[in-house]
Order: sequence, then C-alpha cells, then structure tokens
Amino acid sequence: MPSALETPSTRLHVDELILDYLLWYCTSSLLSERLLRADGDTKHQYAEASRNSDMGMKLVNSFYQTFQRLHPHSPLPEPISLRLRICRFAAMLLRRVDVTAPDFAPNSNACRGRALGWLKRRGLSSVLPENYNEFARPSTPFSADLLQKNAEALLESLGHNPDSFYGSATLRDAFWAFLLITAHISAKQAEVTDAWISNAVDFMMQAALEAYRCHGCAGIDALNECFAVGPTALGDMSDEEIMVNEIFGGDDGEVGRVFESLKAEGLEEMRPPQGVTLEAHFEALAKECPWKGFEERIFNYIVASSKSQARPTLAQLEQGRLEGYDSREIQAVLRNAGVSEEVWR
Repeated sequence: MPSALETPSTRLHVDELILDYLLWYCTSSLLSERLLRADGDTKHQYAEASRNSDMGMKLVNSFYQTFQRLHPHSPLPEPISLRLRICRFAAMLLRRVDVTAPDFAPNSNACRGRALGWLKRRGLSSVLPENYNEFARPSTPFSADLLQKNAEALLESLGHNPDSFYGSATLRDAFWAFLLITAHISAKQAEVTDAWISNAVDFMMQAALEAYRCHGCAGIDALNECFAVGPTALGDMSDEEIMVNEIFGGDDGEVGRVFESLKAEGLEEMRPPQGVTLEAHFEALAKECPWKGFEERIFNYIVASSKSQARPTLAQLEQGRLEGYDSREIQAVLRNAGVSEEVWR
C-alpha cells in the first residue's frame, strides 16, 4: 500500500512546507548575520550566524531545484512566493548570491535584455540624450588601480571573509529583486510611498556607481541597465516586467509621474559638471551618497518585509505552537504524524 507521501497532492504540500521553512530560516540567518556584523562585539555569534547563512543559502538552493523538478507545473502559494522573493533579495544584497539559480549566479544577460526591451518600448536608444558621450571610451572603464581599490572597499562593506560563501551578483541584479518584492506587495496593498520611490532612485544610482567604480563597466550599457525602469506601454514583456510596470500605475498614474521626476534628477546627478572627468565625478558622488546609509535603509526594508509574514508552519511547530490551533490539537497532530512530543518541547 503506498504511503501518504506518495500521493501527488500530499507530496506537494509537504514540499511546500519544507521550502517555506527553509526560506524563512535562510532569510532570518542572513538578517541576523548582518545585525551582528554591525554590532562588532559578538565575534563568536557572528561566526555562527555566518555559518547558518551559508547553510541556509545552500539548503534553499538545493531544495528549490528539487522542488522545481518534482513540481514543474505547480505555482507556489502566494505567501511562499513572496517569502522566496524576500529571501532571494536578501541573499543578493548581503551575500551577492542568487539562491534560485543552479550555480548561485543570476543570468548575466537578463539585465541587458530588460533594459533593451524597456528602451524599445519607450522609443529610446539610451536613458541619456543621444549626443551625450561622457560614458564612452576613454572615460570608461576607470583606472585599474582605482577599480581594485573600490572593489576591495566593496568586499569590506559586505563583511567579506574567505570562510563564508559570497557570489558574483551585482546591485543591478539586486535592484530587480527589490522591484519584484514591491510589485508583489503593492499588488495586495495598493500603496507605493514617496519614501519607496526615493529609495528606488537611490538604488539605481548606487547600482550605477558600483558598476563603473567597482566592476569596471565601460560605455552606456550599465547605466541603461540601472535606469531603464518606469512606466511603459505594454508590449513584448515577461510576467515579471508586467508586474513591475504595474507599480507605476498606482494612484491613477501619480506614482509613475513622481518616479519619473525623481529619476530624471538622479540621472542628472550622474552627469559630471563641465571640465570634470566622469571618474572624478563618480568618486565625489560616492562620498556624497555613502553606501552605509543607503544599505541601512534597504536592509530595514527587507526586515519589515520579512516581519510582515507569518512564521512558517514548521517554525511554529518547533515552538509547540500553530496559528489557529490550541496545544491539545497540536499534540494530537504530532502524535498522528508519529512525532514524539519530546522533540517539540
């Protein structure tokens, strides 16, 4: 006689419970690690949190690939889908890892493809005027010595150490993950604040600064990848692009209008004054717009997004609780599942 887990519906439900728990565990570990790193006085706890983050990312990655293979036609329930977006964004921002990609690295062509599609729908060749060539060679890439210095500073700001797992994702990749979380939440709550719009524009500027100052990008492509966002007419768009586009339709289009205005100001700040090289301007701009303050605001956004979700069922059971059930009902469920009550005490 086949076991209950061999029925497709039960297997799917169990796997959803496991994935939900692993995503929560991974995100919680990453956020805890970041808080302890900022503290600076808890080296032992920080080292343990780093190991938990490493394990959490690898468990999520492995189980997510398995889940997709076993349930290719089963979309995730909405709460788990949002938890996945939050976990993916946290890992990209804090460890530069894409927990959903088989090799932990985001598709290197995805940013460029989205940017080209957006520009085409807008009828543009670039986010800057066509006669603007400050990003062309020899203005970019920046000097090798400066790139090395800035790349080392970036790793230091991430708390990089050789014993932990860090990936190759960039802020350009993380920005898209940030937009997808907002699209998901705003679709339910229908509210995009001015503070979010300001953070989004800051995110684009920081992503561009990182691309040219730390990764040695040349030409206008990287700037397009950072700033090719905003309301467009529907066209040849992916489901994710449609979701993001809908963010800007809120409040009868006022969200899009405010966003475009602030984005134009941000783009203007990226342009060097007359007689100043792009390299010198970006170094000065990085000091005027320090990473620490920006990262703190975005980190708090992740924390708030994560806390807005209920604890996963398995995490509740770890503490002997389950939302909507009293203690006797929980113990009955555990006994029927063949789990010793001592395990959960």
